[in-house]
Amino acid sequence: MKKFISLILTGTMLLSIPVMANTDYTSAIKQVKSAFTVPDYKTFEVSDNDDTLSLSWKDGKDKYVFARIKNGTIIIYSNYNEDNKNATKTLSKIELRKICDKNISKILGQDSANWKLEYINQYDKYTTEFTYKRYVGGYPVDGDLITINLNNNDGSIYNYTRELDKIPDITTPKNIISKTDAKDTYLKNSNFGLWYTDLSKKPVFAYLTTSVGDPKLTDGYNISDVIPCVDAETGEFFYGLANIHSLKAELGGSGGASNSGKFESSSKSNDDEFISAEDAVKVLNKKLGTTCKSKDFKLDHSYGDEKLKTAVFSKSDDNSYSSFSIDSNNNILYYFEDTKYGNSADANKFENTANEIIKKNGYNLPDFYSFNISKDTIRYYKKKNGIPCEPLYIDITFNKQGKVISYENGLDLNYTFINATPTIATDDAFDIASRTFDFTPEYIRDSNNPSNYRLAYYFKSTPFVDCDGNALAGTGEKYYKESQIYADVTDKEDRAVVLFLSKAGYNFDDLTKFEPDKALTLRNLLKYLNGGCSLLSINKSLHTDFTKKDIDTPLTVKQVIIILESLKYRTYNLPMLSSAFKNQDNDVYTNIALNIGAIKNAERLDNNATRMDLANYVYKIIYGQNE
Repeated sequence: MKKFISLILTGTMLLSIPVMANTDYTSAIKQVKSAFTVPDYKTFEVSDNDDTLSLSWKDGKDKYVFARIKNGTIIIYSNYNEDNKNATKTLSKIELRKICDKNISKILGQDSANWKLEYINQYDKYTTEFTYKRYVGGYPVDGDLITINLNNNDGSIYNYTRELDKIPDITTPKNIISKTDAKDTYLKNSNFGLWYTDLSKKPVFAYLTTSVGDPKLTDGYNISDVIPCVDAETGEFFYGLANIHSLKAELGGSGGASNSGKFESSSKSNDDEFISAEDAVKVLNKKLGTTCKSKDFKLDHSYGDEKLKTAVFSKSDDNSYSSFSIDSNNNILYYFEDTKYGNSADANKFENTANEIIKKNGYNLPDFYSFNISKDTIRYYKKKNGIPCEPLYIDITFNKQGKVISYENGLDLNYTFINATPTIATDDAFDIASRTFDFTPEYIRDSNNPSNYRLAYYFKSTPFVDCDGNALAGTGEKYYKESQIYADVTDKEDRAVVLFLSKAGYNFDDLTKFEPDKALTLRNLLKYLNGGCSLLSINKSLHTDFTKKDIDTPLTVKQVIIILESLKYRTYNLPMLSSAFKNQDNDVYTNIALNIGAIKNAERLDNNATRMDLANYVYKIIYGQNE
């Protein structure tokens, strides 16, 4: 059922809506107004979609309030007022924290006693974000979060978001097993151990997680990671659902099988039919056990050169779409079938079939490490030096009838791996990881029964430990605690800037030393922007002819502003500010720098920039702070 009502209201809003007499809208409005301060705006709108109500109050373009109620719980509240950006007063974080705690008590009532502040973030000068997490019996509940953004000028609520629309059904365990016992179970059942990854050419200790795309498991839109867990009461090993940074997420990849054109060559496509549809389908059926008919497939295109060619065939009818590619060595690179059956198989039932497919494609089964990356897909990781390689794999997906509906061969990717002998054992690597990446009990959803929360030991972020026992961040760099990162930046505001940017991937080579007052060089800038610009783009922006020989040349404040402003406008495909900008008029750059607070007077424009200058400019220009 969907309903939509739009009304122009008077000052006595509730009394002027007779149309709501036989609906729940009046009680919904009262619910929102009892929890939040809602201004008396002129226009009110409400939409009703099954279990969700959306309410909005508006006063022109620059002022509006929006609230969403799901299953009787307010899950979203936003109060936007453009006037807040013109305010000059700023409350301290301590003052804002007190206001936020009072708001939590008002909104949640008695339930507020079960919530604790997890962290505070300040992304701009206008608002501060507070994130609260539910605790049951002293243990946190994964995913049960409330985020509140307060306006810094007066502490009013700018935005409120609650992740869950109801209190999780949780049974508190009577007894908790030790961390040592949990570790033993974890190591016996999970894939924690040595892996080759994109982090390093050398192997690292880690475990792999995968993402689940089944809407039934992810509330329709939240993609969860399936991660190994140990029940904190029974010691049972199981897989839980949580939103953590998985290995795939850390490395910028994607979990699960895909036929997204990963194997397409940069070579120009053509219609060279070096293999007929009849012969190609014969190879497909032989190697994958499919029952495709050659008359149904046509050559879509081919690519490659005389050394290696690849042909892509496809079929489409009212019930299904199929596509596969085969190279001139008769290797099947991928096969995909979209059918009415859907991907609902239990791949464990077809493990023997999958193993036979690996053999039929000319591979030795002992050369692979396999496990289910999702309910219907088995992934085979290629081993190098006896160690599985995360980037090199074959995926086989089944439907519920046991038919192969997807096959993806990713073994042709070019990676260089270096053999290395670990100086620590897997047991020691786990101990290092558990101290660094938080292996403590927390309530987490059971992947086999998502409505069931279990108290379990699991890693809250993916652990990486190199062969020498160093914990690694997701970028492959040595892991440091926040107190260790750029410890030489002691100014409170500067430290907040460098730490915020460090989490976003802006770093120098040594994460322990920022050297804020050191002159900024081309080398420093290129490293800090991490591929965001190149010597070519810098020369284009500055009208210079720098080469690699000039890599240690200091940059001026003006040059840094030009580079970052050029980067900003290239990123958003916007024209340059003006002809004066193109001509590098000093007044333009002075105004830019002064407006964002990057410099206090124009005299600094031609001075050498410092490393702290760069951080401030990145924070204030690229992130749009203090505009």
